[in-house]
Amino acid sequence: MAALVTGECRIVLVESLEEARESVLARLHTKRSVRLARLQPNRPEITQRLEDSLRRRVPIGLWLDQDDQVIEAGWAERDFLLNLVDQESKPDWSWVYFATGGSYPLRKSTPAFQRIEETIQYCRQTRSPAWLVTRRGSEGVELVDLQVLPPEEDALLCRLSNLGWV
Repeated sequence: MAALVTGECRIVLVESLEEARESVLARLHTKRSVRLARLQPNRPEITQRLEDSLRRRVPIGLWLDQDDQVIEAGWAERDFLLNLVDQESKPDWSWVYFATGGSYPLRKSTPAFQRIEETIQYCRQTRSPAWLVTRRGSEGVELVDLQVLPPEEDALLCRLSNLGWV
């Protein structure tokens, strides 16, 4: 099972939520606990993702700071990648096309762009599925991260979730 790495997006499933004095504690499928501060500026959106994961048994993407505090959250899906295409009308954007999930815009300025581009090429060559993380942005729902998880972590998330991935 992959360990949670601070500062990176992690694909997780929330096992429990507990209100604490100044934060919400989320226990993840990895058995690690993370905190969401009450004063976090985007707290309502993050809280919604955490609650959705717990209630609906769906994985989400979480970004953590160095103190294991949640700083951002997004939706997570598992899909096969088809292509990455530059957007001619907006040169700072590309479109990423998925086998079953349609397409999402991707900012070329995102810090993870090169890694995402390399992941897309790897997935196309190996025909491997990837986990994509999306969030609301200026272009609607945007792709913000893309990961190929180790086989055992991928299988665990598929088995634990209610989405029936194989």
